[in-house]
Amino acid sequence: MTEKRGRGRPQKSPVEAEFIESVQSLDGSALKSKIVEINKYVKELKSAEKEDNDLQSLKEQVKTAREPYSAAFNGAAHKIDYLLELLASKGQ
Repeated sequence: MTEKRGRGRPQKSPVEAEFIESVQSLDGSALKSKIVEINKYVKELKSAEKEDNDLQSLKEQVKTAREPYSAAFNGAAHKIDYLLELLASKGQ
């Protein structure tokens, strides 16, 4: 299954061909069971992700390292918003 993306280039499906082939012939009930199975797997992954101390530590490091940039971006965005409002109030 391919989809079109910008400039007419086909985009490969994010779902593996083997998976697509394995579920094509399933009936509605089996498809629903497969959805439940995958949702359980996703919940397990989310739980494992939350319990991963190394990952949580790295996330905190990224958050801390990103703070000065985030503050600067937000400040610049607020300044632009103010300038646009000021221009609008002057009829421009």
